[in-house]
Amino acid sequence: MTGSLGNACHNGPMTFRRAFLSALIALGACALFLETLPRLVDIPGLTLRDLDPIGYELERANIQPHPYLAYSNRPNFRSREGARRQVSHNSFGNRGPEVTIQKPADTFRIVCLGGSSTYGHGPSSNEHTWPARLQQRLHDGNPDRKVEVVNAGCRGYSTFESLGNYAFRMSDLDPDLVLVYHTVNDMRQALYLDVQRDNTHWRAIWREMPESTWDGSYTYLFWRRYLTDHFERFGDIGNFVIVDFDKNLKDDPNSDASKPRAYQIKQDTELGYRNFHRNLESIVALAKNDGAAVALGTQAVMRRDSPESNDEVRAFGQMTDILRKVAADRGALLVDIQSSVDAERARRQAVGEPPIFIDSPDVVEVHLTDAGADFVAGVFADAFLQGGL
Repeated sequence: MTGSLGNACHNGPMTFRRAFLSALIALGACALFLETLPRLVDIPGLTLRDLDPIGYELERANIQPHPYLAYSNRPNFRSREGARRQVSHNSFGNRGPEVTIQKPADTFRIVCLGGSSTYGHGPSSNEHTWPARLQQRLHDGNPDRKVEVVNAGCRGYSTFESLGNYAFRMSDLDPDLVLVYHTVNDMRQALYLDVQRDNTHWRAIWREMPESTWDGSYTYLFWRRYLTDHFERFGDIGNFVIVDFDKNLKDDPNSDASKPRAYQIKQDTELGYRNFHRNLESIVALAKNDGAAVALGTQAVMRRDSPESNDEVRAFGQMTDILRKVAADRGALLVDIQSSVDAERARRQAVGEPPIFIDSPDVVEVHLTDAGADFVAGVFADAFLQGGL
């Protein structure tokens, strides 16, 4: 009896040590597997895209941080083969073919400033954006005149960024005409919480992903990706460039219902309108100082609610009125894209032709299809050709 009890006591520590050693060996084998095989073979769930999705995408995104503009288009970007929308940037980061700083002889150069609807969020390729179609339509309308249209749009840009983009970069291209196509992003900034004159209530400093000395380890990346909530705290690019994006723009079932919505007409909205007015006048002044003519386009929009019931729709109309006023006061050409598109949408709906806007649940949709971009380009081209371009 005593011998049996002694053997049990003796074997207990031995059994524990064996189990502990076996666990260590198993963990070591797993770590060895994670550190070696995924580097050699793409294994579903263990690729860098799977383990570090945000970091992977940011390094390959079509935008990058910029010290004065918050962010800008990534130079020489190319979308992956097979992507639904084919996108490429030139060495300036502009969407489309390469351009030279020195304007070619006998060339009329147009620089288009705007956000994603100018850059081309909806169109299927560079050639189907409205700036590219504008160049083609102007050539068709006047083949004897060489015209070059530069797409200087960038998704998410407002007149704040376009003002800096023109002053620091596009001015050097010696444009003959500066074409401004802005409304929706400035409108949303005006409706955001706690409007500031310098837009710091909206535009955030580029948010860096937290780094670790273990970032090069697949074992660490596996643990972070699948065993922590690290990526739940990041996600949409808006987290990197919009103030309090998570709190104010994303649906949160735990949010305080008593707090105001991010987009709404309120006491400080008027300051947002004045910011838009000021920035437009500054762009016009800079362009004219460079000897360029200026055209302002009213932004085409598909409204989903009545002006009486929706703050965004009402504010969009207010911003459009500001465009008209700046054009009249500062001697810029106003091209009423919005009214032309409204009439064309009604006609297309009646005869079943392809839509002008992409399908989206947004209250105000401004992103164009290929057909919509071509139509907008046609309205601009007609205005310029009739004006003696």
